[in-house]
Order: sequence, then structure tokens, then C-alpha cells
Amino acid sequence: MEYQARQARDIGVGHVLLLVDVVTPALSRTVDALSADGMKVQLIRDMATLVRDVPRDSDVVLFADGAIADQRYIDMLAQGSGNIVLVAEDSGSTGHFERIDGIHRWVGVARIAPDVLFGTLDLIGDWDFSLTLLRAAVQAGAKRVTVNAADVLDGRVALVDRQDTANLVAQALLAPASVAQGRNAGAEHYLLAPVAGMLTARLVRMQIPAGRARVGAGGLALFGLLMVYPGWLFVAGLVFLAALTANLVADQLSEMGRRKDGDGWLALVPVLIVLPGLVAIGAYGGRWDAALYLALMSLVILLAVRRGLGGAMPRWAALTPGSALVLLLIGLMLASEPTLVLLATLCAIFSIGRLLLQAGKSG
Repeated sequence: MEYQARQARDIGVGHVLLLVDVVTPALSRTVDALSADGMKVQLIRDMATLVRDVPRDSDVVLFADGAIADQRYIDMLAQGSGNIVLVAEDSGSTGHFERIDGIHRWVGVARIAPDVLFGTLDLIGDWDFSLTLLRAAVQAGAKRVTVNAADVLDGRVALVDRQDTANLVAQALLAPASVAQGRNAGAEHYLLAPVAGMLTARLVRMQIPAGRARVGAGGLALFGLLMVYPGWLFVAGLVFLAALTANLVADQLSEMGRRKDGDGWLALVPVLIVLPGLVAIGAYGGRWDAALYLALMSLVILLAVRRGLGGAMPRWAALTPGSALVLLLIGLMLASEPTLVLLATLCAIFSIGRLLLQAGKSG
């Protein structure tokens, strides 16, 4: 529901109505999260309240329970007017969608005009709310927007009614092309992203919010700093990697909830805790000054790409704190800490140069 509500917000919907049977704690947390972002959200439990509160002078975007569609299709609904239904061609891969006729099946998203909506609400009774509105819109000659078959197969358009479908949708939402550039920067993502993706899918099923994962990431980072004091640098580095993985999980949870700011500055707290440990590991070989410069440059690079200054720069070209940490761990394993510190510093200089060039092209 949070994903659907934020999709509606992104096309200008100002009032979100959630029609539910029971108000659960998880649903209450979702409403609180949406309200905290400035959205007007209202829980509806009966038809009388819906008839009273639904706007009468504008079209309504309808999401069926569990319906997921790529944002570009939602944008198509916003650009049109009147009754519009999002459909897929009838085939073996779309058999779980509601059949409209011998050609199309409804994928769970529609735009409903006020006359159809209010002409149908009084007739719904115990019938299925979404399907009744769908039939009324189709009978009123609704325009049909057909989704690509590949989007259905890849999970970018789906009706989440079982766990296999939920897993497919999660993979589509967390694909590199779908994730915001700033949250996908750094070569360490090639190593951490597969693990983070598996953890994210499990936490979504457990309804764990992104904030809780963020707190866990900060706790791991603090534990890593404690490992630095007795000189257990390699162990500390591994704990720091675990903290960055947990922070990436929190980023992915935010991405699946379409939270544009990714928890804002709170997302940087685990990274800021890791940075002193990064300096300590780099200083182990006597190059604390270079390690300090490396940590500061990697932070600047991370802030730049999170603000979108890197443009289309590939993620491997951004020397983030995680990337620097991986290089220093390699130095510890090879007993070549000073060499790897210098190499990482040169990579950071190259990365900043690449950022400046990309910014120049964008300007």
C-alpha cells in the first residue's frame, strides 16, 4: 500500500483513501510513514464513509489489492482523462489477472471518472469493490492502455497474490536500473548487493521498516569501532562491511517504499561511524595522513553522487567509503597497507575528476 500511495503522490494525487477490512499495527505504521511525508492519508472501513469522503469533482486512481505497475504506466493514466484501465494481453503469463474479454485482462490499476464512480458505489453492496468499478468503467467505454508482456514476465507489472510473485516484484524493484543512482554508487555494491537483496526480501516479508535496519547498521558500525581499539583491524573491517550491507538493506527497503530521500541524513549515520575506523585501518601501515585524506574524499564523493551530481557515471567509478574499505582490507590480507592506501587515494582522485567531468557535461 505504501508503494501504491507514493506512486499516486508522484502523479499529483493529493488525497489517498485506503479501503481496508481491519486496521493492523503494520497498516498503522504505513499510514504514519505516509503522513510524516506530508501526504493526506485516510483509512476507510465502510462504504458510507467512502461515499462521504471521496472527491466528487475529480477522477480517481484505483489500485486493486496487491497491484504493482511500473511508474511509467501510472504516468500514462495521469496524462489522460476520463475512464482508463491498464490491461495486458490475454496469454499464459497473464492468467492470474482479471479477464475483461477474450483479448485483455486487467492488471489492477485504473483511472475512474466521477460519474462512473458515484453511479456504481450505491450498487456495490457485498460485491468486490475494485472489480465492480472495473466492470462499470469497461461498460462506459474506458480507454485501454496495454502493458508490455516483458514487464509482466519481469515483475514490473504484477498482482502480488503469492510469495513467488512477491519475490519476482522485489527483484524488479531492486534491479540496478530501477534503484536511484546515489544508492547504487560504489564498486562494493557488486559484492554487497546480492547479499543485501536476499536480506531485503526476507525483511519485507517480516514487515521490518527501513528505520530499524538503519539502527542495526549503526549498531554494527559502532561495534566495529570497538574492534579497532584492541587492534583487531581485519575483524573490524569485516564488521564495517556488515554495517554497510545493513545500511544498503535499509536503502533498498526505502526504495521499495518509494521514499525519495532514503531517510535523509539518517542514511549517512552508519557511514560516518565507519569513517574513523577507515582512517584507523589505513593508518596501521603508518600512512594516517593519506588515510585521513582518503576518508574525507570518499565521503565527498558519496555525498556528491547521492545528490545526483554524478549524472550517468557508472557505479564502479565512484570511490565511496565502502570501496575504500574493501581496498584496505585487501591491503591487510596482503600485508601491503601503505601501498593500498595510496592506491585507494589515487582512485579517489580519479573518481572526483570523473565527477567534475560529468558535472561539466551535464551543465
